[in-house]
Amino acid sequence: MCTDETGSYSCSCKTGYQGDGFLCEDINECLADNGGCAQLCSNSMGSFSCGCEDGYQSVSNSQCEDVDECAEDIDGCAHVCANVPGRFRCSCFEGFSIASDGRNCTTADPCAAGNNCSQLCIKRNGNDTCLCNVGYQMDSDGVSCPDIDECSTAMPCLGNSSDYECRNKPGSVECACMNGYKLSNDQRSCVDRDGNYSQWSTWSACSLTCGSGVQSRSRSCTGPTPVGKGSSCDLLGASVETVVCNANRCPLSEDENRFGVKFSLRGVKRAMWVLVDKPVRDIIKSSIDLACNQNYTQCCSVLPILPSSSFVLVADGYPIERSENETQFLDLVMLVSVPANNALCSAGQPSTPLASTVGSTSVTTAAGGHRRKRGISLTVNEVGLAPSLLSSILSSPTIQSLIRDAILSSAQAALNPSELAALTASLSFVDVVVIREATTAMTSNSTSSVSTTGSSTRTFIPNTTTSTASTTTTTESQDPWSSAFKLPMASWAVALIVIGCLLFAAIIVLISVILCRTPNKVVPIRRNPIEVAPAATV
Repeated sequence: MCTDETGSYSCSCKTGYQGDGFLCEDINECLADNGGCAQLCSNSMGSFSCGCEDGYQSVSNSQCEDVDECAEDIDGCAHVCANVPGRFRCSCFEGFSIASDGRNCTTADPCAAGNNCSQLCIKRNGNDTCLCNVGYQMDSDGVSCPDIDECSTAMPCLGNSSDYECRNKPGSVECACMNGYKLSNDQRSCVDRDGNYSQWSTWSACSLTCGSGVQSRSRSCTGPTPVGKGSSCDLLGASVETVVCNANRCPLSEDENRFGVKFSLRGVKRAMWVLVDKPVRDIIKSSIDLACNQNYTQCCSVLPILPSSSFVLVADGYPIERSENETQFLDLVMLVSVPANNALCSAGQPSTPLASTVGSTSVTTAAGGHRRKRGISLTVNEVGLAPSLLSSILSSPTIQSLIRDAILSSAQAALNPSELAALTASLSFVDVVVIREATTAMTSNSTSSVSTTGSSTRTFIPNTTTSTASTTTTTESQDPWSSAFKLPMASWAVALIVIGCLLFAAIIVLISVILCRTPNKVVPIRRNPIEVAPAATV
């Protein structure tokens, strides 16, 4: 049975079952004090029932009362019936003896044939004597047996006169109960009444406008109320019914949109999330701790973050279970909030190395698991981790492998071998996507921007950088996890310098080769003609 709670849910076993809420087994209530039953107890799946032995009948959920067969006229005695606990005994009038069947009566000296007795006749002092059966009386003629009207003489019915009706019958009387009262085993009393429910009330308003709210309706045990030994309404069903309403998914809050990262877990059901929630978020948080403490400069150059005080949050309404082509998926939206001012970046140096290891079950830092009230909104003292950085954590094969191992380990106790094998075969990460990149530009004087609505102020961390020539959105250049899960930035810098030098040298060599292979051309020298003066004549 799944119970919705604020920002979460819980699993429990139904009444009559026991277990951890994921695996439930029937409770045999009859093994403990006979289930509280006075006589017979019968166990059933999720429940049990009390019964009575022959000659008794149930008067409540667990009690039994003797059946007065004589009063109910089911004894079959020819003359006199005497009730005893659980059974009855027949006897005969004077002059008769009980027959072999235990009910009829016989006489050793029967009356003469043709006697005028209307009912019974015995020999008394040698004379035929007429007798009447119970419920009849001898008439003055000594042979007739008219009926006794008990309703007008004895008033045999018990209870308020408005709750019963006395009905005379030949040789007996019948008491009929009214107004919901039931006839007691003595067939005379109308003092007990079983309770019954009233009509259902109208459905209440839905508790939420979105995100699976609850509405209810109720009824009371007043139609009628139980009286005396009458049973209550407990066995007639629940007095309150609830249904899920407005199950449409709530829109994400502003901060959930700005800083959320969505991903799916293939093969995981929503009911399993309560087991794996904390281990998964602890691994994510430990990954942030480890990466930022190893790469202090890169983490603090992007945003002020104190990893050991961060909270890994799950967006309201998540996780959501869905099925696609007979494959189960669990959709999640996560974001990380951190203190706006923290010691790691304010001190200008890396903090003391953490004692935690990514994926370890022993973590000395603050717990990563944390839930908020519906609709996560960061406070004035918090900032959101850039979603591209969180996305890089969730996209890391190493972190995904650790999370996968944690899920399988946590699920072992709740799944049978075949279910665990199916989960092992299908479990994987699908579609790690940043919901919406933050759009506020980062300036050289501030690593955060402030959004003010009314009188409340919230701090947001952007995910873009701005240059003087143009604005470009970058993820790899400001990803602080790259040095934790990839090559160190110093190595990249050296590699780039070497590659640049090699390219420059290659260009020089190429130019030289081209120049050397070009043939020389002789450029003719153009001379002006010289004019020679004619020789002088003598």
